[in-house]
Amino acid sequence: MSEKSRETEKTNGFTLIEVLIAIFILTVGILAVAAMQIASIQGNATAASVTEAINTGTSEIEGLLQQGLNSYNGTGMLDRNNDGVAGLNNATAATADYNTVYGRYTVYWNVALDELFLSTKTIRIIIAWNDRGSLKSTMLNYIIPEII
Repeated sequence: MSEKSRETEKTNGFTLIEVLIAIFILTVGILAVAAMQIASIQGNATAASVTEAINTGTSEIEGLLQQGLNSYNGTGMLDRNNDGVAGLNNATAATADYNTVYGRYTVYWNVALDELFLSTKTIRIIIAWNDRGSLKSTMLNYIIPEII
């Protein structure tokens, strides 16, 4: 073989197929990072909603504690709205002891006497909101001793 034919057999650089494959791999990697960023943004938004809901519920319990809850006396489960349904898990406007709306958050609270321990009031705050088309909720429980 002549020296000239050996030089033509050597390849310098990349072929078009190699360049296309490299661009494809780079594109898949960039799309994966973009999808990860979208999931991260959605996770942060959900965390912010839960934090805001917890803050709303905490503000509600602070208001209840300032009132003293002295109107809740007696024994057993309370049925403040006299609907025949008493309990801590009542999370509808018709069955909860009380409900109010703060922006996109609906706060329900229920009080029970001696539910977990004797001489205590158990307050359950349930916060519900709509997040991207699905109903979300979180719950806060407070146990307050009866002062004699």
